[in-house]
Order: sequence, then structure tokens, then C-alpha cells
Amino acid sequence: MVLESIKKELNPNKFEELIRTYFKTVGANEVTTPAKNESNKDGDADIVAVFENLKLIMYIQAKFQTGQISEWGTNQILDYKTNKESLDDGYNKIAWVITTADTFNKDAENIAKDNEIQLINGLEFAKMLLNAGIGLLNTNP
Repeated sequence: MVLESIKKELNPNKFEELIRTYFKTVGANEVTTPAKNESNKDGDADIVAVFENLKLIMYIQAKFQTGQISEWGTNQILDYKTNKESLDDGYNKIAWVITTADTFNKDAENIAKDNEIQLINGLEFAKMLLNAGIGLLNTNP
């Protein structure tokens, strides 16, 4: 039901905003959208979430699509992460692809497995949203 509402009520920009809200809710200190025209930019990330206490930077590619996702988004985020890994800033860097789609094709799965990229389908992301929301409801002031 959550996933169906996301697909029905949102568009690609609002889906990215939902993902940004999710990462803020789970404790990211900073959640930004990288400039699309960065110089010398390889690949693409739609969202960057920084967790200072964990010394962790997450690069997220958002795909508001249906059916099965190709390897395009996985390659985009891999190229972006590879480009950013050259920065020696003391942070671990990980990459995710989050989609509203049901599945990823085999090429996307293989690229993700070989390069430690997390693939999150629509149902899994809906569960993550519910878990984050339930956690907030159970928090006592």
C-alpha cells in the first residue's frame, strides 16, 4: 500500500525529496543534491547523505520507474563513487540505487555485487520508510 501510494502520488522530483527526508530521519547530518554540472564529473548521484559520527558518505541514485531497472543507474552511481573515492577525506563511501521498480536486471545485479553497490527496490524502500516512521512514533521525548 505504501509503495502504491508512492507510485501514484509522486513524480521523480518528489521521489528524490522523499529519499532525502528518509536519510534526514535516520540521522544524516547533511543531505544534499549535487550540482548536475560539476566540472570533471563522472557518473551521477541524485542525493548525497553524510553521517558525520560514522564518517560515512552515501551516494544515492534515485529511479522513479516501474517494472525492471536496467544497469544504467548502477553504472551512473558506480562512476560517481569511483570519482569521489579519490578524495582522501577520512570518510567511507558507499553507493545505493533506490527505485520504485520491482526488480533490477541481471547486469545491474552483477555490477552491484562486483562493486558493493546496494540495490533497493520499491517494496524494500517502502519497508524502510515504515521502519523509520515506526521508530519515530516509538520515541519518547
